[in-house]
Amino acid sequence: MENLNYRNCNDELTIKLIGKLTLAIPQLEVNLPEQLKIKRIIEEIVYNYEVTSKETAIVASDIQGKINYFLATKKLEGLSEATLKTYIYSLQKLDRYFNKPVSTITTGDIKMFMYSESETKGPAGMNTFMTPIRLFFKWMQNEEFIVKDPCASIKPVKEPKRQKQHLNEEQIEMLRDCMLSKRDRAILEFFLATGCRVGEVGNVKVSDLDFNKKTLLVIGKGNKERRVYFTERCKRALLNYLKEREEKGIISEYLFCSSKAPKRKSINTEPYKKLNSRGYQVIVNKMRSMANIEMNITPHTFRHTFATSALRSGMRPEIIQEILGHSDVGITLKVYAKLAQTEVEYSYRKLVS
Repeated sequence: MENLNYRNCNDELTIKLIGKLTLAIPQLEVNLPEQLKIKRIIEEIVYNYEVTSKETAIVASDIQGKINYFLATKKLEGLSEATLKTYIYSLQKLDRYFNKPVSTITTGDIKMFMYSESETKGPAGMNTFMTPIRLFFKWMQNEEFIVKDPCASIKPVKEPKRQKQHLNEEQIEMLRDCMLSKRDRAILEFFLATGCRVGEVGNVKVSDLDFNKKTLLVIGKGNKERRVYFTERCKRALLNYLKEREEKGIISEYLFCSSKAPKRKSINTEPYKKLNSRGYQVIVNKMRSMANIEMNITPHTFRHTFATSALRSGMRPEIIQEILGHSDVGITLKVYAKLAQTEVEYSYRKLVS
């Protein structure tokens, strides 16, 4: 048992050194193989030593050091800043909850942790919150920092099955009939035409647009690049907005930005900031209120609307898959095929007598 304790301390020292070095010296983030090479060198050095900790092992938490190493690894694998932020949020809560060595965390401990978080989260939110934590413990087991993954036998929280809502043609026209600003009209048409996720739209730059071919490249989940397209109506709305923006002296490399310059300007930042997810939701809420539509609408509703319209128009699922950025056509069919269920009855009544 004593030798095992020394081995655990050696492993802990190695992990903390890697975590600290990676965060303190950016040059070490060149690539994952280099980081793992450094890890092996440290392990070879400490192998012949019996490292002990000044902390009391029974109460000392070593989670933060392992979290730093995990996040550094994921950053090297190409995870986006937005994804890393969600990882940090969940993992920091995990670190604050436990005050014990990570190797002693059991399945029961994780269930109690989940129970404490479930008081403020619904089923979908709980599953999203737990995703980084599940990946963290799975990674720990793969790296042989722990013997057993405490999350392995815990099933995701069952979510109520709800049909994803989409806008019908009448609701779309109601939104278009509103007295929207040129920017908000361009946002509406861009969402409807491209089927992009709100995070993807937020990162689109003016230079990304090819107005001649009415297309652009976006960076989606997993840092994957894909091509999307927009309509002539969308093109006109975008050009009108960009012309007005130029006339007002609004400067930003991003396609959609705030209409008001920040009070404090930094030399390293543009005077007009790009819109974030919250900003888009505020704009969509305003549209919904102006159109007097009772249904709740989010930026993602436009993505569902695009997919449903494409299915109903006869576009092949594999083409929709490419445009939406789904990794598998099965996901497209599973998520969106039910939305066009009303067309089944329509086709039956029309063709079967």
